Amino acid sequence: MMESLPGQVPLPPPVAAGPPSLPPTNQMQNKTPISLLQEICTKRGITPQYDLIANEGAVHEPTFVFRASAGGFTGTGKGPSKKKAKHNAARAVLNQMMGQSSTADTVVYEPPQSSFICKKLNGLHTTSLNTPASNFCQLLQEIAEEQCFEVTYVDLQELSNKGNRQCLVQLSTMPVAVCHGSGPTSDECHANAAHNALQYLKIMTKKA
Repeated sequence: MMESLPGQVPLPPPVAAGPPSLPPTNQMQNKTPISLLQEICTKRGITPQYDLIANEGAVHEPTFVFRASAGGFTGTGKGPSKKKAKHNAARAVLNQMMGQSSTADTVVYEPPQSSFICKKLNGLHTTSLNTPASNFCQLLQEIAEEQCFEVTYVDLQELSNKGNRQCLVQLSTMPVAVCHGSGPTSDECHANAAHNALQYLKIMTKKA
């Protein structure tokens, strides 16, 4: 036991580290599991780690699995997008930190997509893609937002044999899809690439 010197205030005994303190409830409502976990880890001087451990499901209904680790806690989360899977993994770690779960590897499942959520994608099978006036870029973006994948256009410097602009459109589906497009202008080039991507999705998601 340590003794205090004359004139000094006795030192209090060391306090064991307890569960992480949470921000006020009104602040927690505006935080995602990832940001909340990051805040707690920063206070403890540790860094959370996220690892993609699996890609499952069909091209139009992918399921991502992430594992989160922080301060000796490990949690696994599933979701229809990488973002949601990481959120679920962070939530699993938070549950353990708060003593709400004693499982070493908690899995948080995301509910499966319903036919209502697939409304845009299902409608693609009854939509004609032969109408030149159609806004293929907008339709592709709407389906991407519905199905939680990203659409990226990459313009190519080299012109086609006919002197048209060329581009590629990448879909972050599982597996990743890349389609080519060409046209006299940049907008028409992107529209052609989006049209080809929609044709690809239509074929790949066609029910037997």
